[in-house]
Amino acid sequence: VGIPFDTLTSNRPGTRFGPKAIREAYGGINYVSGTDVYAAETLSGVDYGDIQVQNGDTKQSFENIKAEIGKILEAGVIPVALGGDHSITYAELLAYRDVYGPVSLIHFDSHTDTWGGEESLDFPTHANPFRNAILTGCIDPKTSIQVGMRGIMKSEHDYDFAHENGLEQ
Repeated sequence: VGIPFDTLTSNRPGTRFGPKAIREAYGGINYVSGTDVYAAETLSGVDYGDIQVQNGDTKQSFENIKAEIGKILEAGVIPVALGGDHSITYAELLAYRDVYGPVSLIHFDSHTDTWGGEESLDFPTHANPFRNAILTGCIDPKTSIQVGMRGIMKSEHDYDFAHENGLEQ
């Protein structure tokens, strides 16, 4: 499923073009939502198409992402999201929480994505999806891990929040 949303990126927008570019790189997959099935010996899947987002309208886009991912999960399917910026992960995790409760997370990145304070729920960014996921009970930080944390965004505040909530790094 494509999620072409990059409103909350802070540096180089353009990740909204990712889903289309990935499809083109694999031979211009033509799809009709939910009907083209690609099967391997042990794996099958469909190209669900893109979730309708409105770049510039974060609230509506997150509501759409949460609703569509929720439909996929309720059908017993595990979605592989082709995205946009990191912020979409929070909307996806809201859907997981509503269907399964808190989930465990394995996060490979160089940044914790736990930036900010309590205001982060009112002002989501690509730098705080996991802070928001912890604050709203989407992930169980005690059974989750972040791998590869480093870089210039490494701040004690971000790491303190993660550690205080049981997130291993």
